[in-house]
Amino acid sequence: MANEAPFDDMFIWYEELYPSVDSSKAYSEYCKRVHGEDLSQQNFCTIDQIDFMLSEINLSADSQVLDIGCGTGKLAEYISNISKATVYGFDYSPTAIRLASERTYSKRDKLIFENGDINDKEYPPDTFDAIISVDSLYFANDLENAITKMYSWLHLKGMLAFYYSVMRFDRKESKDIMSSKKTPLAKALINAGIAYSVFDFTKECYEHQKLKRKTALDLKNDFKEEGTIFLFDYLFRESISEDMSFEDYKEFCARFLYICRKT
Repeated sequence: MANEAPFDDMFIWYEELYPSVDSSKAYSEYCKRVHGEDLSQQNFCTIDQIDFMLSEINLSADSQVLDIGCGTGKLAEYISNISKATVYGFDYSPTAIRLASERTYSKRDKLIFENGDINDKEYPPDTFDAIISVDSLYFANDLENAITKMYSWLHLKGMLAFYYSVMRFDRKESKDIMSSKKTPLAKALINAGIAYSVFDFTKECYEHQKLKRKTALDLKNDFKEEGTIFLFDYLFRESISEDMSFEDYKEFCARFLYICRKT
């Protein structure tokens, strides 16, 4: 499975998504307006939030970094450009990895991309100074097992940094999972014996998802004209009404940044 992604609906969708996003001028403009920079994002982070995460893990030119679910590698490239670190990335989409490798060929000594699945990817112990995941841990079938492996890949004092959201669409489900200490990721970290610190980005995500709605609507005709209306539909589904109150939003969504240091 590490070398051959499953041909399910999600896989097929991503294989179609990545080249469309990579060539779409409307999507590029959308990313600039919503995220603050065009990194072909399919996540809920602004560039300021990425920079905050990087300030917490304190990279240098000697650092070896792994980006879990790297997509077309633009975040990895951004991190390498500003920190001078060597950044590895893997993604289960062969198309995403091809686009990343082709675009960064001249930087191949600092950016290494390969096809792989979060559920069975392996690296030797004591390989990385930092491992990051921005909205990609949801693909792990066994979250505790996945982060335990990642922790083993770190050097001593190496850092894990995970942006992670929890959605509670079933109002009958306990609100406990919205607590930073009781999310599925927090429980997996606790069960694995990994200490963490956490930052709450729920309010920022609320504002971000409202801006997603407004910007998608503002650019709808641009998506239509370039024949990528399916990208608009995707972005619209990931957004919320500008009229939604923060109190209502908190009933079904919470977002956190988890930081762990290997001891």
